[in-house]
Amino acid sequence: MKKFKIKIVLTIGKTLLLLASFSIMMTAISQASQFDISVTTILASHGKNGVDSRIGRQIKELQAAFRYSSYRLVNKTHKRLVPGQTGKAPLPGGRVLAITPLGVAGNRAKLKLAVFKNGQPTFQTIIQLLNRGRIIVGGPQHSGGVIIFIISNSF
Repeated sequence: MKKFKIKIVLTIGKTLLLLASFSIMMTAISQASQFDISVTTILASHGKNGVDSRIGRQIKELQAAFRYSSYRLVNKTHKRLVPGQTGKAPLPGGRVLAITPLGVAGNRAKLKLAVFKNGQPTFQTIIQLLNRGRIIVGGPQHSGGVIIFIISNSF
């Protein structure tokens, strides 16, 4: 009888431990069930306009990655998305950047990016971005320059 009681206590203990682990895991998943995504769109060219002061501290990164003399802020877009939901950011030239969070792997968000022009996809890729990370992407040509978008996220 004593062995039976010990076995029951151990089984209950294991069950409680399993439930606690499951609860912690579900909390971690729920924390990653929402993505805050920002897109900063910039037109870079060899024009004489210089640097748009609204770009701020990101200009050094832009100038290190791209050799243009003019950087003009075109748009800033912020979206709060759940996995599988697509958010759109307007781009110059009738283009649209579509971003779909696919989930989280470790400490990285998996994001699907697609650029559309006239409703047709012209570019598609999947990136992994650290939590509170960002990526600078050189996009299509426009008005004698290139569209650059900076994507940042947190989850």
